[in-house]
Amino acid sequence: MRRRRNPQRLHEAVVQSRAALRAIRRDLLEYPFPPPETLLQKQRSAEQRYRAAWRERHAYATWLRNEKKMTHREIAEELGLGTRQHAHQVLNESPPAETPPPAVRGNGASAAPAAPPVRGNGADAASAAAPAARGNGASAAPTASAARAARGNGVAAQGGVEEEALAAFDVALDQLARLRARTPAAGFGAALALVREAEAQGGRVHVTGIGKPEHIARYAAALFSSTGTPASFLHGTEARHGSAGQVVAGDVVIAISNSGETELVDAVDVVSALGARIIAVTGRANSPLAARAEVVLDAGVAREGGGIGLAPRASAAAQLVVLAAFSAALERARGFTRAEHRARHPSGALGRLPG
Repeated sequence: MRRRRNPQRLHEAVVQSRAALRAIRRDLLEYPFPPPETLLQKQRSAEQRYRAAWRERHAYATWLRNEKKMTHREIAEELGLGTRQHAHQVLNESPPAETPPPAVRGNGASAAPAAPPVRGNGADAASAAAPAARGNGASAAPTASAARAARGNGVAAQGGVEEEALAAFDVALDQLARLRARTPAAGFGAALALVREAEAQGGRVHVTGIGKPEHIARYAAALFSSTGTPASFLHGTEARHGSAGQVVAGDVVIAISNSGETELVDAVDVVSALGARIIAVTGRANSPLAARAEVVLDAGVAREGGGIGLAPRASAAAQLVVLAAFSAALERARGFTRAEHRARHPSGALGRLPG
C-alpha cells in the first residue's frame, strides 16, 4: 500500500454510503410487512457498498498507524476525520454488521422476508408481523406471545436500530461543529458584560425555559451557581402566575427556546416589565424572543437527528454547550479558583480533589 493522493475521499465514501443505507432503512419503515423484494435487494446492495468503503478506510488507517507510524491526530488530519478521538474510533470499531436473514416462525416454517427494524423498543417485529395483522383476514391473528414480542421484549432488533443511535450522535456532533465555526467570541463578550454589570449593581441571574429547555435551564442555573455566578431557576409558565416575583429590576434572565416563539415569550414580557434584562439562547435570531433580548446567543441547528427528526436532540445539546461555554467565561472573568469550587462542592469525587 502507498500514500493516497486524496485520502479524504475514503472517509467521504464511508459517510455517503452510510447515509444512503440509512435512507433505505427509513424507506423500509414506510412499507407494510413484508416489504417488496426490490427494496430488500436495494438494502443489501447499499450494505455491501458501505462495508466495502468501511474496509478500505480501515485498512488505510491501519497502514498509516502500523507502517507510517502516524499518531491518531495525524491520521485524523490525513483522512479528514476532525479529531484524534474519531481516528481512534475508526481504528478500533467493529465492521458493520450484516442484516440478519428472514425470521423463522415458531412452528418451524420459513417466514416471509424480514421486516424492517422496529424503532425505539428494541424488539424484533418479524415474528409478530404476520400478513394477517395488516387486516386482510386471510389467516389467523398473531399469537399472544408474538404480540408481546412486537411490543418489545428486550430482544435485539433487526439491523439498523444501533445504527440509528450512531446516526443521531453524528448529527449532534456535526451541528455542534457548525455552531462552533460560526460563533464569534464577541457574542459571549456581550453576555458576559451584561451579567457583570448587573452583578455590580446587586442584580442576580435567573435561567428559564419551557419544555426540554426547562431541563437545560435547571442544569445551567446549577452550573453557574457552582462556578461562582449565583443563579436561580425561573419556571417558564409559573412566571405568569406569581413566580416572576423572584425577579427584581436589574436582574438578568437567560431565556432558552429553540424556536423563540413559545409561551416563554409571554414570561419574558412579564419579567421585562419588572425591569429584568434578557439574554436569549435560541436557534432563531429573528424570533420574537430574540427581538426582546439585549443579547442573543446562537444555539441554532439545522437537524435534530433521530428517525423522525423532530424531538429536540441536537438543539438541546447546542443549548447545553452554549451555556456551559458561557459559564466558563464567567468563571474565568471572576478569577474563580479550585478552592472556591471545593467550598461549594465539598462532597463526591470532586469534593475529594485537592483545592
